[in-house]
Amino acid sequence: CPSLGATAHQPQPNPLLDNIEGMTVAGHDTRGRLRVLLVSDDNANAAQTTRFYYLRVRI
Repeated sequence: CPSLGATAHQPQPNPLLDNIEGMTVAGHDTRGRLRVLLVSDDNANAAQTTRFYYLRVRI
């Protein structure tokens, strides 16, 4: 998972394993795939990181 330059207070052994707090479907892209946005928050914990995941899903 590329960080795109985002930093974390502590090393993230597996940043994809986290508690997803919210999800929305943001329509379709030009190829008809669903645009899905997921969010996980840091729970006010310095060991965790708030993350947004943007997915394009083909059904």
